[in-house]
Amino acid sequence: MRTHLRANHVAFWNRLIPTLLAHRADWLASRPWHESFGLITAVLWALAVLCVVLLVVIVVLGALLARNSKRRKMGAAVGGGAAGVGCKQSRL
Repeated sequence: MRTHLRANHVAFWNRLIPTLLAHRADWLASRPWHESFGLITAVLWALAVLCVVLLVVIVVLGALLARNSKRRKMGAAVGGGAAGVGCKQSRL
C-alpha cells in the first residue's frame, strides 16, 4: 500500500481548515450580523410558513381538480352528463 497519496494537494486544506477554526471566534465577534440575528430568523420562519401554506394550497387545488375531472368522466360514462348531450332519443 502506498502512503501520502496526493499529500501536496491536501496540504493546503490541512493548513487552511485548522487556521480558520482557530480564528473563527474572533471573526464572529467582530461581525455585526449577530445583532440582527433575530430579524433574520423571523424572516426565515416567515418564508418557511409561506412555503408550507402554498404547498397546502397547491395540494388542495390539485385534489379538487382531480375530483371534478373524475366526476365529469363518471358522468359521461354513465350518461348523466349534460341533458341530451351525445344521447339519441328513441321514439316508440
